[in-house]
Amino acid sequence: MRADELFELLASTTWRTILRANRNRISFGEDAITSINLNAIASLPGSVVVEDARADEAHKGCDFEMWTGSDHKGWYRYAVQAKKVSFNGWRYEKLKHVVRGRDQIDVLKDYAATVRAAPIYCFYNFAPHVLTFNCKRDKDATQLGCMVVPVGVVEDAIRMRGCRHFGWLHMQPEAIPWRCLITCPPLHGQHASAYAPFRWPTRESFYHDRLPEALRATADLAPGIEMAERSGRDEQQPYSREDESFYPRWRVVVDTGEAPLWGDGPDDRRELPPRLRLG
Repeated sequence: MRADELFELLASTTWRTILRANRNRISFGEDAITSINLNAIASLPGSVVVEDARADEAHKGCDFEMWTGSDHKGWYRYAVQAKKVSFNGWRYEKLKHVVRGRDQIDVLKDYAATVRAAPIYCFYNFAPHVLTFNCKRDKDATQLGCMVVPVGVVEDAIRMRGCRHFGWLHMQPEAIPWRCLITCPPLHGQHASAYAPFRWPTRESFYHDRLPEALRATADLAPGIEMAERSGRDEQQPYSREDESFYPRWRVVVDTGEAPLWGDGPDDRRELPPRLRLG
């Protein structure tokens, strides 16, 4: 299964599972959904999920950090905060959450700026009505089961009265299925159009030529990713410390070498190595 196919499967499964859990009166929070989805991604060829044991609730800069791309095309870095919809008005109850006396959204923005990542929210959804679908691929409402938006959209939702719900957020032109992080990241913020509006950051602000050396050495993704020399590897500190206060709960690397990206043809795909799961 390719990365884009798995992301589509996880989105539709999340959509249906949230509905089923509500009908069965079973608690199914965002932490559980994140763990299930990342466990599936860790089984994807060429991918790795690394848990950062330092990131307790009081020190999380984001729920997970995701790198998508390949050594051939470069990497896109996202700092991701997850939120689950409530059946109470299809609202996101904890959108204005406070961490150590600071608004969570400000922590996310500061962390993303420190590590040069795109600060985004991933919303786990089910809703009875979908009015807008901002993806040029096949229209499928269940793909909004994992819907991503740039942080600017959430700032507007928090600031404006009556906007902290699926109905408003999914109608914003920047709201897209998370499969778009796999298939078309360079389009975000590159054109003044409905498909890539201004609230997505510019490509250059979260694009990296290579993975950080410490992450490459820890992930051990060879031969799919060319390996740097291993020196000074620390099993307790599997990633270089870029911020003194906040860390992501998980770090995720998704090699999109097999996914049909922008302008890619079948000749540009290559075989990926077995995955490595670290915890």
